[in-house]
Amino acid sequence: MNGLKSFMKFDWDDFAAEKEFTVKSTSDWTDYNTKEKLGTKIEVVISKDDTTYPGKKGNEISNIFETLFFKVKKDVDVSPKKKVVPVNPTVTAYGMDKAGNFSSFLNCLSITCEDISILPPFLIFLFIFYGLFYISSLPVFFAHF
Repeated sequence: MNGLKSFMKFDWDDFAAEKEFTVKSTSDWTDYNTKEKLGTKIEVVISKDDTTYPGKKGNEISNIFETLFFKVKKDVDVSPKKKVVPVNPTVTAYGMDKAGNFSSFLNCLSITCEDISILPPFLIFLFIFYGLFYISSLPVFFAHF
């Protein structure tokens, strides 16, 4: 069958639910062909991964310390070591082999977002303690106090 890829959806909320993303570095995000600046590319590392992945018993799966890039459609200034969450991410999963060729094995993510939220240290504690993993949940959470 043809065109099936357009119907595949990546569930970012489930993927990110039990993870923390820590900034490693930032750089300009530019168009490959035109070299036009599109925004900011933020390199993050998955610094915490408590996700339960389906798999064979005894075969632990984790994405801890894997690197991701959040491509933000504006200029963003964020320091390394900050915990961040992408705002309104659009995520596409794709495959890439070790030689850099596209493959059908989905092992990479392309993440474009409107902005990022920098998490203050006390919010990180609340997210972990209360299980609030979605930044959009904050207004509802604080309305209870």
